Amino acid sequence: MSEKTPESCDRCGNFLADSGYFFLEDKDGNKEYMCPTCRRKHIEDWYEEQRQLNSAVTMHAAIHRDWEHADEINQAVEEIMTAIKKFEERQWFPKLKDYYNESTSRGHKDLIPAGKIMMWGCAGRVMFTIEDSGGSWISTMVSDDDKTSTMGLHALYGTKEEILSLLDRATKTILDFHPDEEVGIGL
Repeated sequence: MSEKTPESCDRCGNFLADSGYFFLEDKDGNKEYMCPTCRRKHIEDWYEEQRQLNSAVTMHAAIHRDWEHADEINQAVEEIMTAIKKFEERQWFPKLKDYYNESTSRGHKDLIPAGKIMMWGCAGRVMFTIEDSGGSWISTMVSDDDKTSTMGLHALYGTKEEILSLLDRATKTILDFHPDEEVGIGL
């Protein structure tokens, strides 16, 4: 059964059929519908208050270059991408690529200082999620068989400093992954 399209923005009352809409859903399944203008304001206000990076904020900064925080956030993403490439160069290519491709398990896990790193793959892609005990995390994605650099940012949550620290710890740790059937998509 399909859901009925909302008629107006829950924040400003604008008619949504003219502009499309977005929604936020809370843990109880309640949805708040927003027009693009209110969504933009929501993302910008959230970032101002939280000072955290997430996928919505980084995408918003890439699209809305006129936003006062766009340059700062885009620079943070560049620094994070550099750290991702370092992880790929020091962990994926020399050992984890072969480890994953020789394994019969999809999900794997290991510990890093003050956190954990998980690896899961399917359909020719491998995702790494690195988490710390404080709630910050980053996910990257890489092709399981390319010989050249393909690892990129998939999603994240935390400050730039927290994300860079996660990547640094994962890059510097001597990783010893073990199959873990609990590691998966989490649906």
